[in-house]
Amino acid sequence: MMDIHMFCHLSYQVYFYFRPKFGKVVNLVDRTGFLEALDKENPNVTVIMHVYESRFAACESMNKCLHCLASQYPTVKFCKIKASQATLSYSFSESGVPALLVYKHGDLIGNFVGLSKELGEDFFASDVESFLQEHGFLPLNEMTETETTGIRSSNKIDTNSDSDSDFGVD
Repeated sequence: MMDIHMFCHLSYQVYFYFRPKFGKVVNLVDRTGFLEALDKENPNVTVIMHVYESRFAACESMNKCLHCLASQYPTVKFCKIKASQATLSYSFSESGVPALLVYKHGDLIGNFVGLSKELGEDFFASDVESFLQEHGFLPLNEMTETETTGIRSSNKIDTNSDSDSDFGVD
């Protein structure tokens, strides 16, 4: 008979295995692509849309950050589109970018405009990750089985050491 912990672990693995996987940022080139990225997606998938303009340093920082996050959160769909290609106003293209729009079930659930006011011009993936987690749009941990068994299990403590110090500075 299977215990509850094994059942829960296997259920999570099956759930994770069958969810759509992305692992990269999808570059959208027009309003039609923008709408299709939302309308044709599985309703259970979180879609994070970056609206940007290349001429702004904060937008380039956000693009780099989202490339990192896309590989860490493969079940979240990350997209990017230039404000000018989405036919947004000139005013938005100048002062509203970088913007992150978060969708689920086709509905806008998060709308963050002019993020350089909050994050600055130069920031890191960990800053964006924390921001999205604080607002509930990224899971706290999304690890694949490889990460769980590969990286985390390699940090074993040597309990057979002859050292008297717990910090290895004898």
